[in-house]
Amino acid sequence: MLSSRHLIVLGVLVPLIGTSCRSTNASRGKDVVPFNVGDVEPILGQGYDSLVQELRQASSCVSGQVAKVGTNSGSINLGQNVSSDAVMKELSGEVKGTAKVAFMDVGAGAGFYRSINRNKSAANLVYAVRINTGSEQLRGVGLTDAAKAQAIDALMQTCGDEYVMQINRGGMLTITLNLDFANEESRLKWQTQLKLSGPWPEVSKDIMRKLEQKGMDGTLTINVTQLGGTPNQSLLAVRSCSMTSAEEFNTCRQRVDDLMNYASTEFPKQVESQPAVLNYITAPLKNLGVKGLPTLSDEIIAIRAELEKMRQDSLTLEGAVNLAADKNVELDPALTSAVKGNADRIKQLAKACFSYQINASGVADFGGCTSQFAQLNGSLQAINKQALEIKELGVNADSQIGNSIVNSSTKTMTIAYAVGAGKTWEYGNRIAVGVDGVPVNGSAANLSSNALSPSDKLGSLLLRVDQTYRRADGSGRVDIAPGESISFVMNDGLGDYSDNVGAQQVYWRCVTCRDQDEKRQTYRLRVKASDQEGVVFRNPDGITSTYHVAAYGKWRSSRFAAFSSPQGLNNECGGSCAMSAAPSQSLVMVQGTYSPVLVGSHGSIGIKPSEPAHFTLNDSKSGFADNQGEIEIILQCVKCNLASHALILDAEED
Repeated sequence: MLSSRHLIVLGVLVPLIGTSCRSTNASRGKDVVPFNVGDVEPILGQGYDSLVQELRQASSCVSGQVAKVGTNSGSINLGQNVSSDAVMKELSGEVKGTAKVAFMDVGAGAGFYRSINRNKSAANLVYAVRINTGSEQLRGVGLTDAAKAQAIDALMQTCGDEYVMQINRGGMLTITLNLDFANEESRLKWQTQLKLSGPWPEVSKDIMRKLEQKGMDGTLTINVTQLGGTPNQSLLAVRSCSMTSAEEFNTCRQRVDDLMNYASTEFPKQVESQPAVLNYITAPLKNLGVKGLPTLSDEIIAIRAELEKMRQDSLTLEGAVNLAADKNVELDPALTSAVKGNADRIKQLAKACFSYQINASGVADFGGCTSQFAQLNGSLQAINKQALEIKELGVNADSQIGNSIVNSSTKTMTIAYAVGAGKTWEYGNRIAVGVDGVPVNGSAANLSSNALSPSDKLGSLLLRVDQTYRRADGSGRVDIAPGESISFVMNDGLGDYSDNVGAQQVYWRCVTCRDQDEKRQTYRLRVKASDQEGVVFRNPDGITSTYHVAAYGKWRSSRFAAFSSPQGLNNECGGSCAMSAAPSQSLVMVQGTYSPVLVGSHGSIGIKPSEPAHFTLNDSKSGFADNQGEIEIILQCVKCNLASHALILDAEED
């Protein structure tokens, strides 16, 4: 039974105490192994081959008297958020200490484990109940006469090197709630505002309260996995609900409430009458006097560990290729071929390193593994990861500057992008529209002369290049100069973004980037027109440093003024403005007692190290209360003490 010691904060994985991963007990020489190795229920006396992680079903090699061990059911408690990583390792049959390659059929559950791995836009809540109903074990154990008569190599083929000495039975029920948002930025935004840990009633109430205030750009999906009992009687159907309104979420909420009730009432009764195997314990045959059993050498253990690292890297690269194909991001065919070829080569080696032959001396021969591993590095194709990495950009509907891609290198970079499909958002009229601005309910699309792009429909996705906005194509290429950015943003009336709901996704990769490309210290700042203090930047050098500045967006100094770029309007600000002779609504930098600097939309400025620099709207000191809009500033250091700087791209603020 799970206890309060299993509590975690979502996103921080804590191993489950007593999880059925391999854990050698030196005093008794036993191993705890998951129930589904080879997807076969073990039988007392059967053998287990720890070298390749497989049950040996040819015969029972150990005899003894079957003894029943008492029940330890405990109490039902679903009031915790369980580590999904630990639970899924248990369900998948992953055995710690013997590197498992998931794309091999080493354990039948491997595909399931990979299938719920979290992506960057999703948050998982896993509630679980585990019930132990008792176990069976052998007492007075010994080798059967048939096993005693076999040579070591034959014994290994039929019995493996360990035998089943105890089978633990019971049940486990997991309820996985997958909150899949439009993008990573949206997940981070909502995760900071929600209580996503603790008992389900508290979590669901908090989600409901937030939905009543404002819809989320997400989907809740319920998945249930039951081990033991009578699964055909449980509420196992997968259900998904939109998170755009409290009414839609309530359907899933009621289903989860039913599941929680089922887990604490009906499920324990089922398990008592029909328990399943949770795990089994093995002990080495050498404890029964068998000599000469082969073991894994340090070399093979090291190779398997290296294979695990290669597997993770290969899965990441394959994931990028698959994501590019799924999201329609342009990808070089040669790059795709190299990734697939490398994956196949690693898979071939993995098979060799999880199989062996017993030689004449009774030693496990992993010659195929060692020889292929020695040739592996020379046969793998070089892959430019920078050009393959697929990144996700979240574009929140309520941001007038959207979200941007920044070039922090010293040369122009070309990005290939594709807009995610199937998402809708709202621009304040409570009618969902797609990225084309067309309402999904069939009503007429709207235009506005006050919009970022007056010629495009409200709610459509725009691409900003320099200071110009245009409708974003479904996919395409864009060049970004050093120290500059492009951005994607919803089209809406200027100043009308606060009540917008939802988000869109853009997937992109850098076509021209290389691993060895030189980077410059680059900073992204966001400044609101209404913030009199502006945004603060501190030069970390001991000398005055030179920065290239690019500023984008629209703002204004009052509800009666026209919106402008950071270049400002065609009039002097005058009065008590930071720079009275500079244009009103221009971007200026104020640093201590030094003379203010007109920044505008582009240029180079020197920033002294002694005091913080404030980037702000040029407006009268008493006139900031009714200002509207926000801009983005990109600072790239072109003459700096490089050792003093870290590469920083500030995340988009909510």
